[in-house]
Amino acid sequence: MTATKVLAAQPAKRPSRFGLGWRLIALCLWTAVLCYVGAKCFLWWRLDVGMTESPGVEAVWRLHYQELYSSGAVNARLGPDDGSYDVLLLGGSVLEQTAPALEQALRKELDGRVRLFNLARAAHTSRDSHFKCQRLTGKSFDRVIFYDGINDVRMNCCPDEVFRDDYRHFSWYDSLETRLAAGTVSVSDILASNLKRGSLSFDVASGRQFSDHVKTARAYRQNLESIADAADRGLGPLLLMTFASYVPRDYSDEAFRAHRLGYGRGKYDVGLDVWGTSNGVQAAIAAHNDVLREVAARHQMALFVDEEKQMPKSGDNFSDPCHFTEQGIATFVEHTLSALRDDVAHFKAVRKVVASAGQ
Repeated sequence: MTATKVLAAQPAKRPSRFGLGWRLIALCLWTAVLCYVGAKCFLWWRLDVGMTESPGVEAVWRLHYQELYSSGAVNARLGPDDGSYDVLLLGGSVLEQTAPALEQALRKELDGRVRLFNLARAAHTSRDSHFKCQRLTGKSFDRVIFYDGINDVRMNCCPDEVFRDDYRHFSWYDSLETRLAAGTVSVSDILASNLKRGSLSFDVASGRQFSDHVKTARAYRQNLESIADAADRGLGPLLLMTFASYVPRDYSDEAFRAHRLGYGRGKYDVGLDVWGTSNGVQAAIAAHNDVLREVAARHQMALFVDEEKQMPKSGDNFSDPCHFTEQGIATFVEHTLSALRDDVAHFKAVRKVVASAGQ
């Protein structure tokens, strides 16, 4: 056997355990650095937290209510002489749906001198509006419009002993208050929650029968009173509107899904089973509207529109039990502008005086 063959037969030299250990340590450190930088970048991108900062209460607000910032409401410079009619919208998807048409109509009336801060979002309840008003303490708008009466209904889909007036039986509100109390939020916390809207302690499908017992009237009153109090303290004069709905007498979930109820076409096509049973949803909306009428009567500075009575009940205006068709949006905007008639006239008069003084 030659020397070459002997050398070829020798096994390859294995790396020492010492060298392999250092490589593993280096890999772990590099992974940790990447994770840290990634987390910091995520907090900066999602919650506007500086690379050298730790997320605080403001990050919690951004996580739950990004619309406070994307709308410009938090950072807006507001004042009686800022040159624009400043409107704050509080509510759910119905008000969010009407916002573009309302803004366009106000721009036409006020020669473009309007700023509309749309905080209305799909699935948000009166409790969300309560929290948004908290964050806007110190701000002063020319008009605050509240329109929301159906999303609270979903909170009824649980047994009486589970229900809470602060809605913390719904994970969205429990996580919000927990994070506000802690004064911070972490990346793992965000990922664990999957940034979802939340869920009830009882799934809506399995707890729907519990919605027949309306439990939300007191909670709705508390939230609405806090909004009205914030308006009285300087947030801005309030416009309260009862919640309009259209549920045909022969309504059933099956008939709705089969499009046999004569609803018109619109952006939304949502059945009552999303919020509860047909009887439970209608009873809860009626209870919330009664509360709203009472609160409006106690706050003399608030404007009041009984939209439930004004909005014609037909498929011409409704695409489902609560959302509007294009005609319904136009009708809603017409009713809103009618309520704001004195506001518009006053703003025009003030602008005319300012323009005359400038000349």
